[in-house]
Amino acid sequence: MWWKAMRISAVVLVIASSVGQCIDIPGGAALLMAPVGKSLPRTTVRSEVKKLFVFLWHLHAENLVHGDPRVPNVMLDGEKPLWIDFVNMGKASPNLRKLDAEILTRSILHVSREMDLGHEMENSLKEYGTNSSLENINVLANEVCQFLNLPN
Repeated sequence: MWWKAMRISAVVLVIASSVGQCIDIPGGAALLMAPVGKSLPRTTVRSEVKKLFVFLWHLHAENLVHGDPRVPNVMLDGEKPLWIDFVNMGKASPNLRKLDAEILTRSILHVSREMDLGHEMENSLKEYGTNSSLENINVLANEVCQFLNLPN
């Protein structure tokens, strides 16, 4: 399933291109990827919050979820961001889209799963999972910006 999902997402240009076949290994799978660039600098994350959420939305718009969309799984190829590490990638569902958005939110905020995100943000995550529109991902991005005291 994840191999098919990677091929689909490669078409929409949000992931790195594979340079070989998938190799099954005990406890997971490995895929040889071409070098894609550099890690997203942490200082860039604060200024690119909205772009990161829209970047995730593009994957969801193709009916796919990343499974682990943390900031370290975004690489830059020049100015172009690319997702990497698709071990948990699959077909989107409301719960999985919500989980993807929550993982990205917590990664940007440096917040563990045990910490409460607050009623408003939890509602926005739930709403996005149910209705994964560009408008709803922007609402969530704005709330994260407010949490970080960034301009909207």
